Amino acid sequence: MDGYDKLNFIDKLRFKWRVWQQEKAEDKRQAIEHDDRIAVDTQSIIDELLAERYNKKNKVKALPSVESKTVENHNSMKQYILPKDSVKNLAEILDRKELDYILGKETSNEIDAYENIIDLKTFLSYPHDSVPDAKDKITEKLSLIQQTFGDDVLSKGMEIYKLDKSLSTMYKTISVHDRINFQKEIVDSPELAEQLSDLRYNPEKAKQLSGKSVILLSIYSNMIKESKSNEYNNQHESSKEVR
Repeated sequence: MDGYDKLNFIDKLRFKWRVWQQEKAEDKRQAIEHDDRIAVDTQSIIDELLAERYNKKNKVKALPSVESKTVENHNSMKQYILPKDSVKNLAEILDRKELDYILGKETSNEIDAYENIIDLKTFLSYPHDSVPDAKDKITEKLSLIQQTFGDDVLSKGMEIYKLDKSLSTMYKTISVHDRINFQKEIVDSPELAEQLSDLRYNPEKAKQLSGKSVILLSIYSNMIKESKSNEYNNQHESSKEVR
């Protein structure tokens, strides 16, 4: 598959999600039409993900409107940008940039919604007094997610956030040596990574884990966190280069 190696960690999760969605749709079609199975066009999915990443570097995509449930260009990040007169120091500038980035993240499917909910709740979990209206802006975005995807997605996103928070606490207790070894184990096994992804998006299953499985999930959760941080830093650097 050309271009798969260019996908980052989050993109590969989206790749698996979209393949699964198409396979599920194909199963339904087959059951109705009793026709030969059509293989999922994985190359097209990779091309779409690469194109989306290119678009993200040039234009921030907004959350789909409630009416159409599709990404609309007019629903831009501008509505979430905080007042310029609120910027008073470097810490505030950095907080504003981070919040604007999170609020403007593309949210076109349930996986995106879950990750955005996690980011929004994480931002609220530490002091943000330097950013006026941060809580209101985040509440507004969460409400929009709820209206677009429903109560179940919002509720599940909150549960995933709580799971990530507890996994983060556990991660701090793992030795550096074990972190490196377990992370390598996950990277070397796409099947294991997929299993951990399923557990992370299904907290009710994760709560039943114990021993090594919990440790692996905490490592995986931290890998997602680091991937998001790298994505933000890379986009921030790219925006400075454009200026």
